[in-house]
Amino acid sequence: MLAILGPNCLVKKISPVFSDSYVFVSMVNESEGQVSISPDTVLGICQVSNVQANEVSTHYILEPPDRQSDDEIPVNVKRADFSRYDQNHVCGFAEIGSADTRYNYSLVKITLSPEYRSKFTLNKSEMTVQVKRNVWLELVPKFTGGYVKLLPPKGIIGYARPVTHQEYVSELLNPSSQVYDEDDSSARARLKDEADHYESMMNKLNSITATIPEDDKVKTNLMDKDFRGVTNEVVTILAESERTVNLFLTSEDGEEAKSLLKLKVQVTTNDEFQYYNNCYTIESQVTTVIKSRCQLDNSYKPAVKVIIRNIRQDVAQIPAHSPVAIVKIATADQQQTSAVGKTQKSSSQKLSGVNLGGNHGKKLDPVKLLEKFCKRARKQWDRLLAERTFEKSLRVEERYPYFSLPVKPKIPFGMTKMTELLMRVGINQDAKPMRVIEKQDRLHTCTICDILIMDRYALQDHVYSENHKRKLKNHQVIAGLQERLYLGRPVIQEYLDHLDDELLNRMLGLDSIYEVLNGANKPVYHCALCGKDFTDVHLPSHVLSTGHVLNFLKKNFPSAWARFSTLEKPANWSDQDYEAYESIVVKIGEICGVRKANIVESYDKLEEIIDRHTSGQFYMSKHEAVDQLVRSLPSPDLSSSTASTNQPPSRTLVQRRTMARIAVNLQDIILPPGGQERVECKIVNVSQPRSLLEKFVYVTSCPKLSLCAVNQGFSRVYLGSSAAGGSVEGDGPGLQHEQQACLTLGVHNSSPDMPVTVPAGTDLALVKWKKSQ
Repeated sequence: MLAILGPNCLVKKISPVFSDSYVFVSMVNESEGQVSISPDTVLGICQVSNVQANEVSTHYILEPPDRQSDDEIPVNVKRADFSRYDQNHVCGFAEIGSADTRYNYSLVKITLSPEYRSKFTLNKSEMTVQVKRNVWLELVPKFTGGYVKLLPPKGIIGYARPVTHQEYVSELLNPSSQVYDEDDSSARARLKDEADHYESMMNKLNSITATIPEDDKVKTNLMDKDFRGVTNEVVTILAESERTVNLFLTSEDGEEAKSLLKLKVQVTTNDEFQYYNNCYTIESQVTTVIKSRCQLDNSYKPAVKVIIRNIRQDVAQIPAHSPVAIVKIATADQQQTSAVGKTQKSSSQKLSGVNLGGNHGKKLDPVKLLEKFCKRARKQWDRLLAERTFEKSLRVEERYPYFSLPVKPKIPFGMTKMTELLMRVGINQDAKPMRVIEKQDRLHTCTICDILIMDRYALQDHVYSENHKRKLKNHQVIAGLQERLYLGRPVIQEYLDHLDDELLNRMLGLDSIYEVLNGANKPVYHCALCGKDFTDVHLPSHVLSTGHVLNFLKKNFPSAWARFSTLEKPANWSDQDYEAYESIVVKIGEICGVRKANIVESYDKLEEIIDRHTSGQFYMSKHEAVDQLVRSLPSPDLSSSTASTNQPPSRTLVQRRTMARIAVNLQDIILPPGGQERVECKIVNVSQPRSLLEKFVYVTSCPKLSLCAVNQGFSRVYLGSSAAGGSVEGDGPGLQHEQQACLTLGVHNSSPDMPVTVPAGTDLALVKWKKSQ
């Protein structure tokens, strides 16, 4: 027992002896797992104490003897602290007594008041007080539908009484002997009177309700009733994306929801279900009840079409028959708020220059408008760069050691994928860092929100909550370079988080930006979409440029890119073209949100990290909304571009054409089932290999390749050497070495059962790059 729980598991105290040989002891489990104590286990050693009886704290061991009392203690609850648990239990922490008394380690017996005794039973009435005056209650409803909402928003639901006395021990040892005193008898009589009074009050309310006309009663019931939105199949939502789902309406009392058809209803997250299935969220939305076909029984039932978001970085699966939403009839104010929201949204689009009907006033100048927006971004960016975050990050570990300590910091509750739980933050980069999630007295707290976190589910809920994210945005992450590599948080992210939302939402493809560290020197930033390197000063100009945005559309939203495939130069855009470009950028910013930049330890690992980075699935889930917008846009206006091409050019344009060559592997490749490998290849038929040195080329799988698959993306070219001519054996004097263009690319075996052998000289990839004429 000591080996599992540690030497301090037994709380030291002075206790009276009951029935000649029994004492109350308190055990503390500080391990992460559950520990069971079997009968006849030796827990500790008892020694005789010469302390007088009037000097012993019999009930509350942390309080002096003159503050001991066995009177009834009120049990206070807050509805927000309770949730529905397995087997329809309602669980949560309640507080007993007053805040100035320490009840820790006290064994108490809880009795519900008559009002709540008619609604719930206690799964366990005797329990030990936790954390000063908190007790864990498990309430079992006495009828279907009696869940959290039966609890008061804030109030007393019962009373607790300490049981560390002789009567309790006698009853425990000999249950047949009922030991009651006069006070207990009077208390039972008082409770009976209260129960009778409550029963008579309920009967009176029922008689009043019976006099209400049937039509008014139905309207009143519908307005007050909560329906559940239930899935009829397994719902899979990709990481950090959303999905539109039909939820079928049910009620806990079995009432039909057909009366809600064509009514406006408000749909919100079912907090009770989400507490233990916190892989989704449903923002409050007003929608209309429709008829939809249920695939389970092929019948039509009332349903609502809602948007469910997965805010995690993993794929979420919601089981069938899950009550994920609460559905209520929308009030007039809620319907008006929804209408106002849509009006404001359309107004904001007009203010931003998005007017799909065409601009009948002054002709727009796309080049000047885009440049004006970039100047505004650079002005904010220069102010943020003046904080010199990178230089200060170099000194963080020296001033406030964290990752260099002998004992590495641990992620709470073993949630290894959520590395952000180890973040340290401050008001600015000169402040002393503090951990966001801190452990104190065996409990975890959020230091920036000042909230107590009981378990891993509550921790996930809190970290993904909007309130936590809003408060976190007012702080900066303070970390050394090694800490930032572990967290996956580049220095540039501290600047991005403090840009205006309007600017930040227009920065598409931030997840293709890589911060490449170079020791104590300032990092270089690489764009995997465009294959370009630049400094932190030029990052906003690049990300907001039309070239970067069109490359982003070409890779992730082909339908949107096709709209501008013949109009690559903004100078040739008409007013309709510019407005279409603005509407697409704004729409993608709304549905995809702000993406995060990446960090890489060095240039040697850049290609490997780019190959591992997969954001295609995330953007594929957004295609439907963007495709629908593109179909609603007017066709490209080619007249302006044709007119501009007929005019004599004001300057000499550099003609560029796309070059394509085959890359072959230099050595045999053996891939196990489902395995992957990085291989060295050479680009064949390149007349001047040195012209490709240090150049990024775009790599795709060769059309003839069937043995394995090639990871698509950019790769950097370097020069290798191969022997040509001269003697066949040895390094004779006739041997010559010629330079050749080489690159490293990733291949994988898509077969889960069979290994694959790829011989040397196989045409693996098609390599493309731009060449000036």
